[in-house]
Amino acid sequence: IKRGVYILGQSKKKPRTKKAGKKGSASKGPMTRKTISRPAPPRWGTSKKKPKKPIQLTPEVILQTFINEGRAFSTSDLARKLGVTKSRDKELRKFIRELIRQDKLVRYRKGQYALPAVPEAITGRIRINPRGFGFIDFPEEEGKDSIFIPKGSVGAARDCDLVEVTCSGPGRSGRVIKVVERGKKRLVGEVVRTEKNWEIHPWDPSLPSLVVASTQGIGLRRGEIVSAEFLEESEDGTPQGRVLRRLGSKGDPRVGVEAIIADRNLPLEFPKEILEEVERIPAHVRDEDVFGRKDLRSHLTLTIDPVDAKDFDDALSVEVARNGTRILRVSIADVSHYIPEGSALDVEALRRGTSIYFPDRVLPMLPEPLSENICSLRPNEDRLAMTAEIHFDKHGQVRHADFYQSVIRSAARLTYEEAQHIIEQKPDRKDKLNRILHELAGLSQSLTGFRRKRGLIDLNLPEVKIMLDRDGEPARIEKKPRLLSHRIVEECMLAANQAVARHLARRGVEQIQRVHEPPDGKDVEELRAFLAEISLSIGGGEHPQARDYQQLLESVAGSPFEQSVNRAVLLSLRKAFYGSDRGGHYALNVPLYCHFTSPIRRYPDLVTHRILKASFYGQRSIITPERLAEISRHASEREEIAEKAERDSISYYGSRWLSRHLGQEFEGFVSGLIEKGMFVELKHNLVEGFIPFFRTGLTHQSFRLGDPVRVRVVSVELERSRNDFEIVGAGAPLTVPLADHLRAKKAKKK
Repeated sequence: IKRGVYILGQSKKKPRTKKAGKKGSASKGPMTRKTISRPAPPRWGTSKKKPKKPIQLTPEVILQTFINEGRAFSTSDLARKLGVTKSRDKELRKFIRELIRQDKLVRYRKGQYALPAVPEAITGRIRINPRGFGFIDFPEEEGKDSIFIPKGSVGAARDCDLVEVTCSGPGRSGRVIKVVERGKKRLVGEVVRTEKNWEIHPWDPSLPSLVVASTQGIGLRRGEIVSAEFLEESEDGTPQGRVLRRLGSKGDPRVGVEAIIADRNLPLEFPKEILEEVERIPAHVRDEDVFGRKDLRSHLTLTIDPVDAKDFDDALSVEVARNGTRILRVSIADVSHYIPEGSALDVEALRRGTSIYFPDRVLPMLPEPLSENICSLRPNEDRLAMTAEIHFDKHGQVRHADFYQSVIRSAARLTYEEAQHIIEQKPDRKDKLNRILHELAGLSQSLTGFRRKRGLIDLNLPEVKIMLDRDGEPARIEKKPRLLSHRIVEECMLAANQAVARHLARRGVEQIQRVHEPPDGKDVEELRAFLAEISLSIGGGEHPQARDYQQLLESVAGSPFEQSVNRAVLLSLRKAFYGSDRGGHYALNVPLYCHFTSPIRRYPDLVTHRILKASFYGQRSIITPERLAEISRHASEREEIAEKAERDSISYYGSRWLSRHLGQEFEGFVSGLIEKGMFVELKHNLVEGFIPFFRTGLTHQSFRLGDPVRVRVVSVELERSRNDFEIVGAGAPLTVPLADHLRAKKAKKK
């Protein structure tokens, strides 16, 4: 600009040197002047480089940054990483707090945030409540607490799914992170037509509705009940499925049992190859079948069964020796003679595991030509049997037992009611049936007395009998009376089962045991808390014995609390199961027990027959311990499935009966109390319903278990077998106010 002054320019090249004396030169002589051109001002309007857009700040973007970087950030570090200006600092902090509340980020030291440490995944089967939350239990791991899964943490899991969960925080609360295996691959529901699809709305509220993937050849109708299986979910996550079987219309009374069968995938028809194998079995006893067996056809033998029974697998005979010894012969159908181990028929029997009895049908373990003909101890027909001959003294104690293969001929097929009628008549030595039934009655009373002295748990839980009309509707539901004739059969079967178990154990033979373990300490504590509410108690300290339970049951016999206490005792006890180890039977108070008396309807009994037969020839083990353990596990699982199905069918028919009596009033008693309401069981047929406390202002009244009440049927939900009642009259006042009961429950829960 002037001599000795320079400015910075864009060019990095050396400036040119101009010759002196030239026109326009400001320098004289040899001295030169360096010049640098001034940079042009930027032209923002025409620049090709666009300004940066502000980053879209969301919790997902923040979380992804932590995942990508794999390290901790302070708020300022994170802002620089994301390019967030200071004006958005409050928004950034808000999203960080939101992620912390969702347990997706943690603050582990002042001003530093990071991803939470990933806890170890736990695998278990989830139970989902209709309200959306769930639990994962560990029944096989004693002392391990359940995991609670909140409604928003269930994810894509469905009821009974095998899932992986992670636990966080106190109280064993978890979150489902993965569905390992679908537990329920089928559902039963009602067909509904929407604008676009055919859908199936499940009866089980814990399952989602599904869209029928294809209706070709199905001809679905609105309102009909079907069974379907889940297929892969669609792209938008909607469950899809296909119809397996059409069960009937919603109004059909038989559709309830059909739904139970379909939902549990219970076996219906026998495969063709099984029926072909059955056809090759002779329909009568041949001479060669009798060879080598003890002939008991001259002994007076009879069967006592329910009036509608068709499979008679046990027969009784008794005689009194000169020395006063009573000789009981329990003859059981020799099913193992007709079903070789490993045959197709045997494999199918194992798969079924047990017969299942519904009010309107039976799903037998064996095909009818076996279960109702050649294996059934029908009157006046020769039948092959396995006999347990047991000698008792006058006190009911076993003095000797023998076991053998036999051939018998039943003289009479009696119902429990017919047998009871004869027992109630005067003894008549000339009448053979009268004489044998009175002998059996005297023996059973001795056996009961002997077992009571030893200690046992003898629950009094009446069963119901459902009588259907021609249309399949429940015409009547009644309590089954517990007769002396029932006690006779029970005591004889118990004696035979114990005798067989002792016989095999003495010879060191591996067998399938019927195991009943002592109750868990927590269950005993809950029972004591329940009893304390009604001013009762149980002895035995922390580990009550069978005798302590029985003393409690005898103390409430005939009282208003009898049914409630019997149920509470049942809930405090563990469930019996099949096992190859000798665990003993807690309720019966015996060290050894097995099932021998029902091979037509229970697979473990069939195995016991095979093992007992082998012991006659000195064989100690015809089945490996590993195989016995496998059969035991499978039989226990099938037994549990059958029991649940039978209970569900009784509940369904109870609800169906109530649906025809809406608005009517019945006498009942309080059978259960929970925080949200109470259960009432009808007096004459044991059908149970629920009364919410918000209905009719029950919080101002007092109730206790066993209190008589009069109720009105308000509503019935057949799909869930749920019955709602309302109080129209109460019985005697309670000593425990309801409000106090609820406060105690809530305090205990906290």
